[in-house]
Amino acid sequence: MKTWIVMGLRVMALAVMGQGLGMFVMGCAPQSPGQLQERFNAAKAIDNIAERDVAMENVAKDSADSNVPDLALEAVNAIESGVDKDNTAAYCARKLDRNGNRTAADVFVKVIQNGALRDQLHFEFAGEAPQAPAPPTTQP
Repeated sequence: MKTWIVMGLRVMALAVMGQGLGMFVMGCAPQSPGQLQERFNAAKAIDNIAERDVAMENVAKDSADSNVPDLALEAVNAIESGVDKDNTAAYCARKLDRNGNRTAADVFVKVIQNGALRDQLHFEFAGEAPQAPAPPTTQP
């Protein structure tokens, strides 16, 4: 009986934490620039081009999510597949724009080779004013 009560309390605690736990489970927690740089260095060392591209996509997206545009751009530029590079650059542009960094977002739009995708992003950005900059995140 006590075991069931303890397990129930743990489940309730996890439910209360809910959103915060979800960030860690999904890998969406902001990472420090140092952590992202380590991941970039590891991805750069991958010999298999397809696997390296996937790793660079993940580093680029996580860098944009963590508002580290310089490293995100370096990772995007390391992607060899044109379609993957364009899609990742578009993701980064949208994310940085939502984080209030339209200037950095525009740099990613210029990287995109697909004219229709590039125009779509220009259209999206023209349709709304830039967001206010997001407050910086801190990591202990």
